[in-house]
Amino acid sequence: MTKLALLCTCALALTPPAPRSHLPRRLGSSFSEDDLQRPAGHGYTRGPGEDDGFVDIPTVDLLLTQRNEAKKRRDFVVADAIRDELKVEHNVGVHDRDRTWWLGRQQRAARPQRPPLPSDHGYAREIGDNTPLVDEAAVDALLLQRMHAKMTRDFTRADALRAELSSVHGVRVHDGRKVWRAGVDADTADPWARVEDVYERDARDGGGAVDDAAVQALLRRRSGARRR
Repeated sequence: MTKLALLCTCALALTPPAPRSHLPRRLGSSFSEDDLQRPAGHGYTRGPGEDDGFVDIPTVDLLLTQRNEAKKRRDFVVADAIRDELKVEHNVGVHDRDRTWWLGRQQRAARPQRPPLPSDHGYAREIGDNTPLVDEAAVDALLLQRMHAKMTRDFTRADALRAELSSVHGVRVHDGRKVWRAGVDADTADPWARVEDVYERDARDGGGAVDDAAVQALLRRRSGARRR
């Protein structure tokens, strides 16, 4: 009997222990030693944060890995819960697009300063415009203000300055050509527009059934396309 008990004891001692499960831990429970030895494999890197103090990196790695696994299973409830746990319990923020995590609040790069506004508007008076009594200094000042307004996306002010150029100084601006012209009546829609082409039916045409209105409409469309 003593020999049998001794043999059983030896057999139990030689039997390897059962492998410990690596099932994901439940939220709120403590980590096991085996869990902390699991590889990270989450693909996130630590970025700069406002707090560079102590953080339990193995714990963070494990949570990030479990969050990735939950997202792969499309278990977004668990993924969001792990993200919240990282923030609340470990003061860790996560940026999925950049694949980074940080401690505290993320330190973002300072926005580049806006370059200074130009001192020259870049417009020139149209060649051949000899309109007398034009206050070119005032026109230049308004053109510069209008450019500054457009560069700061204040389009309402830019439109108001363009209207002032027209109503006060009789000046029209062509933004595509970067030129301005004086002596233009405020009622003129577009001083640079080409005269509309006018087509007439050839007198030698023998006639016949044709929709003249439709033909004229197509010709006007063609003329407009050629002017653009």
